[in-house]
Amino acid sequence: MLRTDNLFPCIFGSDAVRGGTLRYAFVPVGEGRVEALADILRTYTSIAESLGNRTSLVCFFEHDPRLSTLDACEDHFWALLRGLREQDESPWAEGISPDTEASDWEFVFNSTPMFVVANTPFHYKRRSRFFEYFAVTFQPRFVFDGLAAGTRTGDNARKIIRKRLSEYDLVAQTPLLGNFGEHGNKEWHQYFLDEENEVPRPTDRCPLHRSADTVSF
Repeated sequence: MLRTDNLFPCIFGSDAVRGGTLRYAFVPVGEGRVEALADILRTYTSIAESLGNRTSLVCFFEHDPRLSTLDACEDHFWALLRGLREQDESPWAEGISPDTEASDWEFVFNSTPMFVVANTPFHYKRRSRFFEYFAVTFQPRFVFDGLAAGTRTGDNARKIIRKRLSEYDLVAQTPLLGNFGEHGNKEWHQYFLDEENEVPRPTDRCPLHRSADTVSF
């Protein structure tokens, strides 16, 4: 993320590495995986604001051979988020819509809205979403304060990130990129990206609405 050639697209993530404000967690295989992740998130969200406006939580998951394809990773990712919602008894975040289809919805845990990104070993072409192990990054919504679309700072940041994406990835930029609160934007579309730029059908609902299941690994 700190290479001076082949620049990593997310300038916020790179800034967090330089500033030492990223936090890392290692999540074990086992029936208690969701509970462990929930405890980690409670701890992180309780201190996130004290780390400044360039912070994220990066969760590395213990290798499991059942996560052997991109589809399996995607299913498990959404099952984890569903499990986290079941573990969370805190109030919903103010100013965030609870409707996943709304442009101002975001994943919320412990009353903290967060943009969530999945990385897998199977993102061969979308290198910005590649990691050697299944990993999930939780980026607090406040990281984007002052960076709204239409602002000089926000528009410049998007220009830089999208230029870097075009140079870093081996697949065209996803058409699902959008701006929080902008008409037609759905944040969940951007959480787990595929390799082929397939676009969800208008009738597709966020996978958080699927029936609850147990994450056993």
